[in-house]
Amino acid sequence: FSPTIAGGGSIVQVLGKNLSNTSLVRMNGVAALPINQISSTRVDVTIPSAAGTGVVLVDLTNDAGTSNLVAYTILGLPA
Repeated sequence: FSPTIAGGGSIVQVLGKNLSNTSLVRMNGVAALPINQISSTRVDVTIPSAAGTGVVLVDLTNDAGTSNLVAYTILGLPA
């Protein structure tokens, strides 16, 4: 992921292998939209505010199926 930590509403890059034809990225089960397919190794999404804060679990679905869950940290708003 880039950046490695971000806040809700931020755009984050999901980096990896075999990301072509990504149809869904979920953060804590909440769809991260819109999905911007940059390449077969990068997908950009907006962190959904409904995903919560702290460590969340992310998965990605494409033609090959659904990925394993990967942890990502979403920052809360400053008090």
